[in-house]
This record gives sequence, C-alpha cells and structure tokens, in this order.
Amino acid sequence: MGISWADCDLTTGVLPAPDGRIPMCEGAGEVGEGVSEFAIGDRVVSTFFPRWRGGELTPEAMGGVPGDWDEDGYAREENVVPVTALTRAPVGYTHAEAATLPCAALTAWRGLFVEAHVEPGDTVLVQGTGGVSIFALQFAKAAGARVIGDLVFARQVRAPARVWCGSRRRAPQNPIVSSADGP
Repeated sequence: MGISWADCDLTTGVLPAPDGRIPMCEGAGEVGEGVSEFAIGDRVVSTFFPRWRGGELTPEAMGGVPGDWDEDGYAREENVVPVTALTRAPVGYTHAEAATLPCAALTAWRGLFVEAHVEPGDTVLVQGTGGVSIFALQFAKAAGARVIGDLVFARQVRAPARVWCGSRRRAPQNPIVSSADGP
C-alpha cells in the first residue's frame, strides 16, 4: 500500500468519512481466483480514479477513489474491486514500489509532461519533499531538465540528494514562477 496525504487526512478526521472507513487509496498485489480480465497471479496496481475511462476528468469520474468518502481503501488482506480499479504493475517493481505510483507519481508525471510539456533543458522547481516532489525531481532529471529545490527541500534532503538534484543554490524567499506562455 502507498500512503498519500489523503490517507493521512482521512484517518485524522481532516476529511469527512463514515465511521469504519478503511483507508489507503493506493494498493498493489496479485490477482486471485474468479477474475476473467487478468490471470491468477498477475501483478496489479490500483488506479487512482477507477471511474475515469478517459477524456475530461469530470466530478463523476473523480468519484470512487478507494479510501475516500464513498469507497473503502486497500488496507485489507483481500480486495474485491471492479476491473477499472486495476492495471498491470510495472515489470520488476515490488508491490510496495508499485503502490506508490497511482497518486504521487501520476500527479508528478501529469504536471510535468501533460500540463507543462517539460523538455530537455527546461527548469523545474520542486517544492518540499513530499511524494509528488520526489517523483517530479526524478522524472524531470530523467527527461533532461534542470531541477531546483526550494528551501524546504534543501533543509530536509541530505547533501547527496541535493547534489543529484543539480543545484546547491538557495532559492529566493518568494520565487516567481511563470509559465513558458506567460510574459
């Protein structure tokens, strides 16, 4: 299972949920008996929005997130979920590694490559040391971008990670970030 900010908020009462709601919006495991879309033993990982089939992300498509307001999560020995709640896990990933992908990794990927269209030579600012920031750092570096961490990142990450990130400079107190399309 992966632990996201939503899981923390749910279990501490920040997000409303019915009594007894089972948390964990991310999970990975192996397929058991009685499933026709996968073979027994196939390694799978959860999808974050199991009702989203593609196209525009509508409020209806955003429903059904495991561990959220209306669905139990993956903090169980066994889970029976619709086939749209699963996809094949990446080859070579452990269950723990695959379970980190549906929320933080997908958010970072979408922000960098779908929304911002990051390319080699671009500069990416990562903020803090949460899962999205750490995935964004890795994806941006792999894509050939220059990555800068903010002061929170610099304080929380050890020197080798800062060197790998590629910048030891201190970020300005109030950095101004503009889009490539803006003035």
